[in-house]
Amino acid sequence: MSEEKDKKDDTPIPRWDIINELYNGFDKVLNKREDDEMLTFFEIQASIMMLNEKVNQEKLNMYMAYLNSEHDDTKPPNMYK
Repeated sequence: MSEEKDKKDDTPIPRWDIINELYNGFDKVLNKREDDEMLTFFEIQASIMMLNEKVNQEKLNMYMAYLNSEHDDTKPPNMYK
């Protein structure tokens, strides 16, 4: 039943291998920096906040590109002549 729902839903299935690989990469870098540079809690939190903002910006850019492509597909070719 769930396979039928997935086919109808049209939402992509998360690629957990890539997600785990990214998380492990972030975790390695964070652990290395903590050991090498004696980071403070604020420095760690600020860098995580900056990463989160970067992800939000990329997500917005993807939405905007999608909306532009949808808009280009729906307008007639001679609309602005």
